[in-house]
Amino acid sequence: MDMFTVGRKDGYIYGYLFKSRGIIVLDEGKREYYVKAAEILINGNFVKVNDLETHESYGHTIAGTKARILDNSFINSII
Repeated sequence: MDMFTVGRKDGYIYGYLFKSRGIIVLDEGKREYYVKAAEILINGNFVKVNDLETHESYGHTIAGTKARILDNSFINSII
């Protein structure tokens, strides 16, 4: 993927991860979604992370990370 674009495309929701009230969320511009797992962009490739809280506890930065989730996932919009 040459350019990272926030929004919905090809069955995914693309956005940036950050913490809101202690919970990791994906911000896609119009909405924010609580997420426990996502595919994060590392060196131009998306890598599945099944537990973002554990990933962060190992010292990896979550805030501002480019990520995507499946558009048809069971996710809760918190607008």
